[in-house]
Amino acid sequence: MTKLKTGLSGPPSYKEKYLVVDDVKRVKVGQIIEGGALEQGFKSYITRLDAIEKEGKTDECIMIGTIEYVLEDESALPSVDSSLDGLYDIMKAVADYVIKNHTTN
Repeated sequence: MTKLKTGLSGPPSYKEKYLVVDDVKRVKVGQIIEGGALEQGFKSYITRLDAIEKEGKTDECIMIGTIEYVLEDESALPSVDSSLDGLYDIMKAVADYVIKNHTTN
């Protein structure tokens, strides 16, 4: 079970099934299977993170985050904005960690 850090939006816990983890293509796709967005009115919630290498830059990349979702009903629509904010917060935390801990050989 993944626990969200205090201060990040969203419910306190969820279970995620990884559909794709590809270190070569730098892609991670996960589907929430319990808790989280499913408790906020989403019928389905899948995130995809892509790290695209910048041409000629071995120590830089572009991060792209995609969320595919199906709402149980329209009353959950306000949750969409907060889930986008949550994905951004996660991507920012990863970027900050990599910048702080990255060493070149």
